[in-house]
Amino acid sequence: GGFFREVHRSALTLPHPGLDRSPSRPASTMIEFLLVAGNPSRWHRVRTEEIWLHLEGAPLAHESVDPALDAHTTHVLGPARREGESLVSSPHLVVPANAWQAARTTGEHSLVACIVAPGFDFADFALLREEAKTLATFRARFPSLTDLI
Repeated sequence: GGFFREVHRSALTLPHPGLDRSPSRPASTMIEFLLVAGNPSRWHRVRTEEIWLHLEGAPLAHESVDPALDAHTTHVLGPARREGESLVSSPHLVVPANAWQAARTTGEHSLVACIVAPGFDFADFALLREEAKTLATFRARFPSLTDLI
């Protein structure tokens, strides 16, 4: 779900043995990612660390589950941290490598930037719905989160 475009791919490359079959990667990449009402980002993982930054629009609800499928966390990315209101948001979030994640806007739309280091490669991306064993465990442990599969 959502719409994205890559806006940066570092010219600097770094060796990353063992990360995938390629001997090197761009040091970082960045996309702009737009989520609109009714079009959430489905459960997926990236094998490298990701930094999400809220750019504009409604706050974004970001769900994450650790790689061992033991713990669930909800973060709200928004324009500012607001105490004393029902919605507490932060303008940024770091998603650990291999964490399962999904997101949706809390309004009409949310625009975020996602920075990946080392740089993103689709070989490092997986959708939860395509991993049968992990999906079965996820459904059993987190039945309330299955709407984003």
